[in-house]
Amino acid sequence: MAIDPSALVCRGAILEGDVTVGAGSIIHPTARICATNGPIIIGENNMIEEQVLIENNRDGAVLIIGNGNVIETGAQCRFGSLGSDNVISAHAVVQDRVQIGSNCFLGPAVVVNATQEMVDHTVVSGKGDIVRIDTNYAKSSGYTQLLEHLKTNLAKFHPMQK
Repeated sequence: MAIDPSALVCRGAILEGDVTVGAGSIIHPTARICATNGPIIIGENNMIEEQVLIENNRDGAVLIIGNGNVIETGAQCRFGSLGSDNVISAHAVVQDRVQIGSNCFLGPAVVVNATQEMVDHTVVSGKGDIVRIDTNYAKSSGYTQLLEHLKTNLAKFHPMQK
């Protein structure tokens, strides 16, 4: 396990196996990151909220999570890869081996199965059945402001692992 000195990993978050956490990333309490069958590399400035599960269960394959992603409370992610600047909303489920590009949005409680392709700017809503490409979609600047607020204040209220 390797955690960049500028990352914040709350005590109570569970990191199992070969997990690397990049600069400025924040992992909230009760999040679980499990490198079960292969390493997980988390890029910079990602926010992984409470009760999120990220698992790499692909034999020997590296799961790479890009930069600037927001994975909201209760999401379950077993994707093959995740690009940058994505939002995976609360309680969304991403099934095995899904490759997610960059600047994508998955709505609350959406289920993305292994047969769905998630190219850049894919927006998924409803029960996962409404899929469109929106080249104008960009993650809200509010997420960046929240990340900066948490970097400044989270350690005041939660003990950190490091």
